[in-house]
Amino acid sequence: MKRLIVSLVLTVSLLIGSILPVAAFTPTDVNVSAEAALLADLGRDTVVFEKNADAKMYPASLTKIMTAVVVMDECADPASVSVEATFDALDPLYGTDSSIFGLEMGEVMNAYDLLALMMIQSANDAANVLAYHFGGEDIDAFIAKMNQKAADLGLTNTHYVNAHGLHDSDHYTTARDLYTLTKYALEKPMFRDIVTSLYYEAPETNVHWEQVVETTVFLQDPDEEEYYYEYAKGVKTGYTDPAGRCLVSTAEKDGTTYLCVLLKCPVEDADGNYVREEFGVSKGLYEWAFNTLEYRAVNDTASTVGHQNVLYGKDTEQVAVHLNGTLESIVEKAYTTDQAQVQVTFDAEAVEAPIVKGQKLGTATVSAYGKEIGTVEVVAATDVQKDGWKVFAAGVKSFFSLTIVKVVLWILGILVLLFMLFVLYCFWCRARNRRRRKRRAEERRRRAEQANRNPFDVENK
Repeated sequence: MKRLIVSLVLTVSLLIGSILPVAAFTPTDVNVSAEAALLADLGRDTVVFEKNADAKMYPASLTKIMTAVVVMDECADPASVSVEATFDALDPLYGTDSSIFGLEMGEVMNAYDLLALMMIQSANDAANVLAYHFGGEDIDAFIAKMNQKAADLGLTNTHYVNAHGLHDSDHYTTARDLYTLTKYALEKPMFRDIVTSLYYEAPETNVHWEQVVETTVFLQDPDEEEYYYEYAKGVKTGYTDPAGRCLVSTAEKDGTTYLCVLLKCPVEDADGNYVREEFGVSKGLYEWAFNTLEYRAVNDTASTVGHQNVLYGKDTEQVAVHLNGTLESIVEKAYTTDQAQVQVTFDAEAVEAPIVKGQKLGTATVSAYGKEIGTVEVVAATDVQKDGWKVFAAGVKSFFSLTIVKVVLWILGILVLLFMLFVLYCFWCRARNRRRRKRRAEERRRRAEQANRNPFDVENK
């Protein structure tokens, strides 16, 4: 018997409330004032909230994340590389009123010190000096490396024209691209060490005395009580008037790390006062995620997700099926496994008994919140014994359904019909002969009677 592949789509239960967008939830009690935002479970590489995540935005000093990545990818030991601040590196920044450390022409620092100044204090002069040196005394060559690294990382909506992030209409990125870039950068221990530092002691140089610079990421600074969040770690702030307030940060709690990207948060409130909403919004998103979401099983193995047709089953024509294993994902803490969506595909239209509990009968795709989580095996929930009478009956039925048997039966039927016709003919013939004999006897009797009444006629005859 040929086995047919049949797909059976079942909805285990209706989702409670509306179905959330794929790979994202809706934060509660958080006013995400940023024009673009993204929050993701960093360890599981899963986005849990996004807002205009693919819209092109200005990154401001978040650009320096890429600058640091290019330098670190090219130089394994920046502390061993001496870099001199040159006129060509510093001159483009004069008159910009941008954030700088105050490097002077001819000043020498090692590349690690410059990276720390660039990432912790957000020093644009450190960024340009690094770009000039690692671009082979050509800042444009370094910018080309930045764009090539963006292409290598799949940052399809990112383009750089400088190493520091001062505004240019052709200098842009997206929240999603920044997530991908920062995730890559955080895989580097050196990068993590720098961006999670609260301050850095810049050593004495041939120009400056030793100086201490402090982080601009107030979210991780205990001294900034208004903005501080105890679980926050790094990463980078950014600001220009066109870009607004920008922030990439992470927060770690109970073994889970989230990464948050905010672009173009307001600079002023309704009264014209300068505000730093990027820190409060990030903290709100982190608290919502830690309090609302968790990573656990989205399905169970005890619920019936369908019924497989059974051939020759004793007292049954179907067997219930269960999922043979659980899949895990990020779900709301209020989520229950009966909210899972299960799509079952059986290996065959029907399976012959006997069936053993746990026997694989197909596969199932499991989804939660409209997002496919993965696939698991579908197995029989109980044993099913074979019914011998059903097998016998099926065998008889199958035997009589054979073409040769049908032909033989037709021939036998015709022969039986012919035999019956022959028997009927014989009966008819016997009946006819009996009638003839009866008529002849009757005729002789009449003749005899006539002879007794008229003996002369009899003698004459």
